[in-house]
This record gives sequence, C-alpha cells and structure tokens, in this order.
Amino acid sequence: MIYSIHSSLSSVLVSKMKIGWMDTHAHVMDASLLLQIDDVIKRCIENDVVSVTLICMSIEEIELGIRLQSKYPMLELFGGFHPVDITNDSIENYQKLEEFIINGKIVGIGEIGLDFYWDKQYRDAQIVAFRRQCELAIKHDVPINIHMRDATQEVYDIISSYKGQLRGVMHCYSGSVEMAKAFIKQGFLISLGGILTFKNAKSVIEVAEEIDLEHLLIETDSPYLTPHPYRGKLNEPSYVALVGEKLASIKNMEHFTIQTQMQKNYKRLFK
Repeated sequence: MIYSIHSSLSSVLVSKMKIGWMDTHAHVMDASLLLQIDDVIKRCIENDVVSVTLICMSIEEIELGIRLQSKYPMLELFGGFHPVDITNDSIENYQKLEEFIINGKIVGIGEIGLDFYWDKQYRDAQIVAFRRQCELAIKHDVPINIHMRDATQEVYDIISSYKGQLRGVMHCYSGSVEMAKAFIKQGFLISLGGILTFKNAKSVIEVAEEIDLEHLLIETDSPYLTPHPYRGKLNEPSYVALVGEKLASIKNMEHFTIQTQMQKNYKRLFK
C-alpha cells in the first residue's frame, strides 16, 4: 500500500542521514523566517542540524512546504489543522489533507490537539476536529503531532480511547513527569523545546531528568520560545542545538549520544 511504502521511505531517509541535531517541530512558513529562508537553512547546516520537520497548519502552508522541500531536501512535512484555527476547517480541507497523505507529501498529521487557554467557545468543535484527524492518522498509519494547552486530561482521554492505535509526539511538552509517562504508555514521544533552557523551567527539567532518552525528542517550535541565551529574540531551527546541548548536560551524555538516540526515536515514529 502507498501509505506503508511512504512511511518506509521516510525511515530509510532517516537511517541514511548523517548524525546531527534534528528539529522535530518548526514553523518556517512564518513570515519572520520565510523571508530569510536561505540564511535559516545555511545556519542549520553551520550548527550541525541535519533535519527540520516543518509543521504546516493549513492547506496553503502544506503547499508552500512542498515547494520549500523541493529546494531543501533536509525538510520534512507534517500537516494538519491547529485547534485555535479549527473554525476554518471544512470537508474539502480534510479531503485535501488526506490526499497529501496518500500522495506521500506529508509524513504525519499535526499539529493537532486541544487548546482551552485562549477561547473555550469552540471547545466541542476542537474535540470533533481532533478526533477526526486522529482517525485519519489511524486509517493511513501515520504519526500525529499534538498541541495541548490547558487540556491535558481531555487530550489524554481522547488518545487513550483509541486503545494503542495512535502514535506520535507530545509537542513542546511542559506537563508533569507522571503525565509524560502516561502518554509514553499510549505510544507517544515527549518533545522538549527551548523552555528546557530557561532557569525557571523546573517541571520541564524534571521531565528531562526522569524520562529515559529513548522516549524523548527535541524541537524549537520556531519562531516561538527561543532558548537561552537568545530568549526574547526570534527563534529558528538552528537553535535546536542549544536545546540538545542542554539535554546532554542534564543527562550527562555526549552530544553524539543524544543526536544518535534522537534520530532512532524519530525513525521509530514511522515503524
């Protein structure tokens, strides 16, 4: 089937990749990065970043991401409908999203999930959209990338209701160690971002300390959440090296060990 073939190809690409840092979550379609994309990619190469996963949150962003990928092979695409934009979804958009999966243009669905922080008005619509995209991921056997804010229990309840059929990434995780372990049991990796480098990031540092390396990924979520020492400035994928170096320090491991295991973990998403 085309779905399993594409997942296998993604795994082959990762296995052949040279060892280096991977940014598993970046929004380079944001104008602040897109306008300087050549320099952004150049700085990735200079900082030993070998792969960047672009998170596309609309059909238009997926189409743009495909064009970028044709120029920069180090890019990989996830696509989906973010919970705060869910009022813009439509049957046609879901059909197009499924076509991108079938045609091998995206390797996973995301970022999707629940966000009850900003506006609870569309709570029910968010849940419907989240479930719909989860079921699309199960149908085509691809991983998902989850956004979760003020909705930890609700996200967990939905994931667990599918009884192990889902796998994916808890993006920019900032919850407790206990919930991290619960998500891992459901087949998810825990991704740590720039917050890990903040001096007041007690809970995230505790997750980095307590969760085994085989269950972790790192990311930037650029252009947001810039790591120290550039906090407050524009974030970009090359800064994932700073997150990786902080994780290496916490784990008391060599950079190469962290890089190698991150690539193994990412490859595992695609079986």
